[in-house]
Amino acid sequence: MSSSCERAVFRLSTALLALLVLVGCSYIRTDHDALLRPQTDDGVTLLLRHYAPQNPDPQKSPVLLVHGMGASGLNFALPGRSLAEYLRDRGYNCFVAELRGDRLSEPAPGKGRYDFNLDDHILRDMPALVEAIRERTGAEQINMIGHSMGGVIIGCYLAYFGDERARSVVIVASPFAYRRNTLVYQWAARHLRLLQRLPTFPMAGPMPWLARVLESTDSLIELFLYNPQNIDGPTLRAFSRGGLSATPAKVLSQFAQNMADGSNTSWDRSFDYSARLAGLTVPSLWIAGKRDEIVQPVNVRLSYELAGGEDKSYVLAGRANGFSVDYGHGDLILGDSAPREIYPLIEGWMARRQR
Repeated sequence: MSSSCERAVFRLSTALLALLVLVGCSYIRTDHDALLRPQTDDGVTLLLRHYAPQNPDPQKSPVLLVHGMGASGLNFALPGRSLAEYLRDRGYNCFVAELRGDRLSEPAPGKGRYDFNLDDHILRDMPALVEAIRERTGAEQINMIGHSMGGVIIGCYLAYFGDERARSVVIVASPFAYRRNTLVYQWAARHLRLLQRLPTFPMAGPMPWLARVLESTDSLIELFLYNPQNIDGPTLRAFSRGGLSATPAKVLSQFAQNMADGSNTSWDRSFDYSARLAGLTVPSLWIAGKRDEIVQPVNVRLSYELAGGEDKSYVLAGRANGFSVDYGHGDLILGDSAPREIYPLIEGWMARRQR
């Protein structure tokens, strides 16, 4: 891309940012039982929604659920399509995270809301979330579930700090290895400089409108984000009203750099998180969507192969493997078939590792 084109895209992005700020966003009530406000070591206040079971199973460790890029905790807690509620109803204390930069978190005094990179999620947010859950429940270990970037955050946290705090790990559509022949990774690697210059967009504002457009068309954007055959209009509109958050340019550019390098590394590239996955010993379940165009199955499979531990499993969610649909990216958690197929898969696998 020429420098003149990059300047034009940057100006357009800045203008769009101003428009999005004016649009505003909404808040969706969730069926949580309590709110926790853990604070990170650099002064950011995060949020944890606690879903407490009426009849907790003392053998089941609590669960931390971490959302992906551009999403929020609503990814796991959307009323009527909630993995957190599903697990709570089966005896787990569930905690849904809102990371730094989300609308319900608070930046450190005097600091910008979006001035952070992926390392801050890994090295600052995760320790604060884990310790808050351990203090709340008294548990020594917790189960961890992450979707997309959330799975990357969890895996990198374990690679850096060790997995002593983890009872089990479920990684859903998350990459730790990157095949250069996937189009999204090729584009990101080629346009790293542009990604580093983009402003941060508050995505929640325009999404209700965009959701209606996607619902009525068979667009490439729709096919990229999820399998449209596996998510209904009301779910899409409900999530778009409150389930999205901004993605800082530093986070985007760090992912783009990782794609170019083929491995998840720290911001300064001094620590290779992906290479340290081999040292994991915690049981891990890796789930990929057959039709996922954001994190293609080949990258999840390669990531699974990088992970250490004797107890690990890989599942490709598609018709050829007995699922009702070829899952995309977002519908692995929010899809119409997810409560019947993905939720029981996760809970059943996890339950067998609680005793």
